[in-house]
Amino acid sequence: MFSTAFDIKSADFLAELDMPLYKVASGDLKNTPLLKHIAKIGKPMIISTGGGTMEDVQRAYDAIMPINSQLCILQCTASYPAEPEDLNLRVITTYREKFPDVIVGLSDHENGIAMALAAYVLGSRMVEQHFTLNHTWKGYRPRLLSRTDRDA
Repeated sequence: MFSTAFDIKSADFLAELDMPLYKVASGDLKNTPLLKHIAKIGKPMIISTGGGTMEDVQRAYDAIMPINSQLCILQCTASYPAEPEDLNLRVITTYREKFPDVIVGLSDHENGIAMALAAYVLGSRMVEQHFTLNHTWKGYRPRLLSRTDRDA
């Protein structure tokens, strides 16, 4: 089990719990002080890149790597659920070429598992799969079904 640290205080709290690794949400990709703080804890880090530019990812990489080389960069499309054509899986290849010394993965927000398999073929070695246990819970956003989906 591990958790996402959204600020320095929560990162320190997680360190007290001896988390085995740390996830950094896409929204904190540009939060260099948080990235460096978590890197100093010395545990593996996963950063999600949804909504970020290549410059943002490079800046995060440059902030973390001199401190902690245990890094995974996740390609992420910040949309829930994401349509397969919006996942932009080619970014996985770009990340692998640009950052050959880290693990590259996919933060998969699609309904299904097919794109995770495609991401693996492209070199993804970690998949974060988002799913919903109960569609009545707050925060669930149902997707509109096409006629084909309804009839299936």
